[in-house]
Amino acid sequence: LKAARSAHRLSLSLGAKLRHLDIPMVVRCGAVASSCAALPAKGGLVLAPPRRTCTRNVLLIGDDLQPSPLVCRRTLMCAAILAAVGNAGAFGRRKLGGQKRRMYCRGILAVGRSRSGRALLALRATASITLPCFSMRDPYASLLLHGVKTVETRNHPMLQGVVGPCLLHIGHQTMDEKVAADFLRRTGIVDDNKLNTMMRPPKGMARGQILGVMELGETRLLTASECNLQSMREQVTSDAVGKYATVVSRVSWFQRPLQERGQPGVWQVKVPIDVLPPGMRPKGVSAASAPSAPQVYEDPKTLPRLVVFDLDGVCWSPEMYQTRGGPPYRLISEDVVVNSAGEEIQLYGAVRRVWAMLHDLRRRGHDIRVAVASSSQRHKAQPLLSTFEVAPGIRMSDVVDRNFFEMLYRKNEFKRPHLEAILRKSGVSADEVLFIDDNERNIESVSHLGIVAVHVPRGLSETTWAEVLKTYHTEHQIEG
Repeated sequence: LKAARSAHRLSLSLGAKLRHLDIPMVVRCGAVASSCAALPAKGGLVLAPPRRTCTRNVLLIGDDLQPSPLVCRRTLMCAAILAAVGNAGAFGRRKLGGQKRRMYCRGILAVGRSRSGRALLALRATASITLPCFSMRDPYASLLLHGVKTVETRNHPMLQGVVGPCLLHIGHQTMDEKVAADFLRRTGIVDDNKLNTMMRPPKGMARGQILGVMELGETRLLTASECNLQSMREQVTSDAVGKYATVVSRVSWFQRPLQERGQPGVWQVKVPIDVLPPGMRPKGVSAASAPSAPQVYEDPKTLPRLVVFDLDGVCWSPEMYQTRGGPPYRLISEDVVVNSAGEEIQLYGAVRRVWAMLHDLRRRGHDIRVAVASSSQRHKAQPLLSTFEVAPGIRMSDVVDRNFFEMLYRKNEFKRPHLEAILRKSGVSADEVLFIDDNERNIESVSHLGIVAVHVPRGLSETTWAEVLKTYHTEHQIEG
């Protein structure tokens, strides 16, 4: 009875946190299978003792499943989870330090942390699609995904017939690193101080996995004169140009790697839809097949040139004035940190993806910048921006343009001084600015400036981000 009450209280306390994660699957692991009604209808929770993956009793609950007790050990539990979400793949565990764990499974995202002697894991099943994939070695593979190498050439037509989105597996071994570096220096394609960065995956992304996606054009046979063109060599990033050329565009690193063994030639891989950039999802994929990620029209040509975010209540919760503690912060999952007083601060559901997308567009040369207009407490908010990562090696502070960081408070002036300063410093036309805030008075205070200001009272989720862009597109009569 005592264990049941403890599980019930824990379920209630986590219900609000899990509700906004859009987790359609519940996996409950523990000696007590009670208080299931306390969980959100589409939430997910795993309860297990520390230092163990599972106990004897496992209860699986889903939208189309009935509660059913299973007696199993670790392997059977993994198989049960995989069967429940309709995906097959490898399942493993990696300890990241302290009590934090991350579970990997194809089609499942699971983040674990320890609290009050129990390990908590939230799982999300996602719709998946099958895409072609081929393997390359570094440094040329990383040069492709960094957008430096724009044409892939080979002496055999391996990529012929492969058109559209394609996954890239980067092999464990490297090749011709010195030759590639000498070519890049000689041609001046890459600055010396960025050379090492461009020839390897981003920090936190290990080789030997699928690390990114790109769009392939038609493969064609080059003429002898085309092979000798210096412009072609620069696109290939090598003096050695193959006979068959494939144009590569719309490259993107994944936010998390996909574990997959490399194979010769082109093979097919089933991947979760939500790891693909929205613009690269096949046209046949509807919102119904991926309910956790609403379709958003994110064509760079239709996005605002400057996106201004409030921080408290838009990017994270609770607000800084509501917390007793401050830095140093300790990251316990991708979306949650603990401050010096042991209080949790959590990012809203779409923040990491949206900020990563805006950073990636800026890196690829699009004139889209991110600004901050906040009345938060600077000594707490700035270190927090430097703690949260939106992609491997990319912190929130790296995404914000430092020239457009306005954090101040003036009584009864709300966000008008912030936006006026940002408009003055950026030189961006007011109608190309999008401002997002959770306070209606802040929205009203900038209404006369000519910017598109959108009220998001419940933070930045995928649904609210879609509504924000819809408002911006409506104001500018953009169809999409």
